[in-house]
Amino acid sequence: MNEDYFVAKIERSALKVDDAGVYSAVPFRKNGWIVYVCWYNCVASKQNGNGDRFYTKGSTQWIPCNSVIRCLTIPIILKWTRRYYQLSKSLHTHIEDDGDIILMHIID
Repeated sequence: MNEDYFVAKIERSALKVDDAGVYSAVPFRKNGWIVYVCWYNCVASKQNGNGDRFYTKGSTQWIPCNSVIRCLTIPIILKWTRRYYQLSKSLHTHIEDDGDIILMHIID
């Protein structure tokens, strides 16, 4: 993958796993915490004059909470624009430069 970061929306509250195991090729530790996310796929071929990034809704899966590694401090909005979710160039640049976002809000 040629992405510096991936976009996912948390779909369900975190759950504690009673037993270790593997689900969808993702290993889980006993007593670890998992969260159900929906991934968003960057559409590299889609561009506009502002340099915004565009995404489509992807697959969903359970992942370990420790997979969410960014320290987030400002809200991010992906705006629905007919066929795609749009992330502004300024927010993309901020994510790459600072990596300090607190909440990603996806508007359907």
